[in-house]
Amino acid sequence: MKSAPKLILLFLCISSFSFAQKWQLEVKSYVELRTWKLTTKAESKSNGLAGASIKVFNGSTLVTQALSTADGDFSVMVPPNAELVLEVSYQGCNSKRFKVDTRNVPAEIGTDDWKPTFNIKGGFIMVKPYPTIDYSGLQQTLISAHYKPSLRNFDDDAASIDVGLAIVSKIYAAEDVLFQNFCSTNKAGDDALRIPDCPLARMLYNKAISIIPGESYPVIQLLKVGDCLKEKEAADKKLAEEAAAKKEAEKLAAEKAAADKAAKEKNAVDKLAAEKLAKEDATKKAADEAGAKKEADKIAAEKSAADKANKDKSAAEKSAADKLAKAEVDKKNAEQNVTKDKAAADKVAAEKIAKEEAAKNAKEKAASKNKGAEEKKSVTNKKAADKAAREKALSEQEAKEEAELVAKEKADFEKREADKKAKEEEFKASQNGQGEEIDPGEKGDAKKHSRETLGLSDKYMELYKKGEDLFKMKRYEEAKPVYEEALKCKPDDKNAKTRLEQIAKLLAPK
Repeated sequence: MKSAPKLILLFLCISSFSFAQKWQLEVKSYVELRTWKLTTKAESKSNGLAGASIKVFNGSTLVTQALSTADGDFSVMVPPNAELVLEVSYQGCNSKRFKVDTRNVPAEIGTDDWKPTFNIKGGFIMVKPYPTIDYSGLQQTLISAHYKPSLRNFDDDAASIDVGLAIVSKIYAAEDVLFQNFCSTNKAGDDALRIPDCPLARMLYNKAISIIPGESYPVIQLLKVGDCLKEKEAADKKLAEEAAAKKEAEKLAAEKAAADKAAKEKNAVDKLAAEKLAKEDATKKAADEAGAKKEADKIAAEKSAADKANKDKSAAEKSAADKLAKAEVDKKNAEQNVTKDKAAADKVAAEKIAKEEAAKNAKEKAASKNKGAEEKKSVTNKKAADKAAREKALSEQEAKEEAELVAKEKADFEKREADKKAKEEEFKASQNGQGEEIDPGEKGDAKKHSRETLGLSDKYMELYKKGEDLFKMKRYEEAKPVYEEALKCKPDDKNAKTRLEQIAKLLAPK
């Protein structure tokens, strides 16, 4: 009876240990659905699987269950002190099993506030079963996890991982062989259809259907085989029609050859008749041409006499025009200060006179045909008088224009000289008053720079001055493209080049 208290105390300790561990293990992972597209090659696609069933069993008793989310993730709470099996399943796919042992957790670890978690690495891949593949290994628990004191948490068992990988790898290898057989049969069917060997293609696609029933690719290709057989039948019919057409064409060719021979003989007779008629026509044509030639000679003689008279008249008119042109050239050579605008005006005036002279000559030529010698002489004298009057008027006009041009050029020259002087003063002022001094080696060339600046264009001076203003304000990046544009106006100018060298030094990285 003395030992009874000890037994009661031991029972109370065991009971307190059992009820003290109220923690639960949170097991997390994810589920993917792998689908295969099998044609002439095998292509897989995996996506997170929603609605997969996750159940936890203690023996045959269902402890808890959950469903995977839209992304395929799931989480279940597993009770302590039990050897449990987590089963993942989805309609039409092979189930996967995972063993979780929550026993052997020390009392000092498994307190109420302890919240252990375990993440099943790699997740669960669900695949529909294929014929002839042995999936019996999936009835086992592929991986197991238990409490590890060194980690003070749960972790998977390395030995179970090796066993699970071996089972899955064997299944994958068998599926690869099956897929390869199915896809290669489809490819052989495609090759036969391409030739085309329609019966062989049909046999191969039916074989592929027997290897993996339910796949769409060989079924679709069989429809093409039916089209192929119809096309072959149509091709055979076409060949027969072409043979008949060829025979008919040969018959028509023979008939045409006979007709051509008859036509050739008729053409020979017609040709002889045509040649006789042509000879008679040629004789008549020769007589007509002789009469026409005699008439043409008469007309040519009359034309020659008229042309000689016109030529003499043209020679006289040309001589007068040459004399006038020589006078114009001599006068032009004597004018040294005539500008381009004056030369253009002279050219316009000369062209106007030439046009008037040509019009006059044409009018006189038309009139001379119907007038006598006295009228011709009178016209010539009048023409000479008119020409002399025009030349006098032209000389007076040119003298007046020349005087006006000389006066204008003098005023322009004085203005240019004044502008040059002002630009020289402005340039000297910019050289002496600038914010940054030019290198000492360049100061000796200041006088030469001034002489060069006198010949710069207005555009260059405008750009250079703008660059100087920017340089004085130390806006070097803005001044650089302005100096470069100025160099395009005067490529050899040292002022702009010197400024660009200074700007390069100022903007160089320190």
